[in-house]
Amino acid sequence: MALKQNVAQNVHYINLTAYPVRNNLAECLLQLQRDGIVTIKYTELSEYLVVSYRHLMYVIRELCGEGILQRISKGFRILDMARLRALAEEIGEESQREEKEPEEGPSGGNRRSHL
Repeated sequence: MALKQNVAQNVHYINLTAYPVRNNLAECLLQLQRDGIVTIKYTELSEYLVVSYRHLMYVIRELCGEGILQRISKGFRILDMARLRALAEEIGEESQREEKEPEEGPSGGNRRSHL
């Protein structure tokens, strides 16, 4: 059981580090939102996204400045759901692109990168 949980945590970490914080944040907020409102502590969100609190706040300020989010007393209000979805969908598009385009190895042949 502990091994299975550890593997799941490692996969979560690998997925989060593969994409920019703003895309991961967008995906997370879409999953947590109820009627366009997200109620969560910033510290919990930064831990989940595996990013420093300071960097999370920087990204949040950017998204607020772009009119995508609005800070409210216990979380966020999503102002532009379409743009937030577009940010989140960039993750899916990138992973699909990587699956279709095999990497070339040093010998010029196609091979997959193993992490």
